[in-house]
Amino acid sequence: NDEIFQFPVVVFISKNQPRNSTGGEGIPDVVPEICKHRLANLTVYTYSTNLEPIEANIDFKCFDTSCGIGRTIVKGNEAGLTSTVPQCVNGYLIANAPGYKTKKQIISSLNSGIVQMVLDKKYNLELDMEGLASDARAIVSFVKENDTDTTTIAYPEQKQIELTEGQYEIKAYVYSKSDINLKGSATEKCIDAPSSGILGIFGATERKCFQMQIPDQVIDSAVSGGGKQKYYIAESELQSAKKIIITPEKFGSPAKIEDLQANYNKIETSDLNVRFE
Repeated sequence: NDEIFQFPVVVFISKNQPRNSTGGEGIPDVVPEICKHRLANLTVYTYSTNLEPIEANIDFKCFDTSCGIGRTIVKGNEAGLTSTVPQCVNGYLIANAPGYKTKKQIISSLNSGIVQMVLDKKYNLELDMEGLASDARAIVSFVKENDTDTTTIAYPEQKQIELTEGQYEIKAYVYSKSDINLKGSATEKCIDAPSSGILGIFGATERKCFQMQIPDQVIDSAVSGGGKQKYYIAESELQSAKKIIITPEKFGSPAKIEDLQANYNKIETSDLNVRFE
């Protein structure tokens, strides 16, 4: 309708002829070259945080190449695997097990060695945002310290979350209905385009300008509450709870664009109340 979308498009032109597709070809699954030279012996043991043996699939990643090593098998009080791996400085040993968070551990495999890996169990909890109006919604992110993974929930569409033990920064943005009008504008954009006619062949350019119209806009949903909180989630809390309840602060619905910016700023200085049930 009244919205404008701009898409950058790369266009290939070769001698004024259409560029034809080169097609594709399927290749068989081949073993990467580095995985063929497994010269170092490695023994891997995998455990839960309670030091119970956990069977896990083990991969070894050197640079951008991953090699399947095998699977740890439970024997007695241990889950172990002895195999060979490529020699690599600061490679990643990766363990995957159902119900547990993928574990990545940096090792140097120039010599034989033994590695013990502890996997964090994942717990599925119901998420409840307390104090929200019936027409409000929220975006909640859980950022774990020293971890590249971020879990983001769109509430109330999503109400389930998987968490593991650790230090988190929890941040929430609450959105409610608003009626902020942004006035439209008209701007002129100019570019240097090749000149028409024979001069363009020799690199001559000319200035061409066009008008860009941005229509009036109405912001019908805006930040009206939220906050952030650093919280250490202990495994004992995860084991005994079925629900995580977050209570954000309320800022009030913004009436103008300045209020909206102020509400965004309040997110950084407002606290969340976090509890488990």
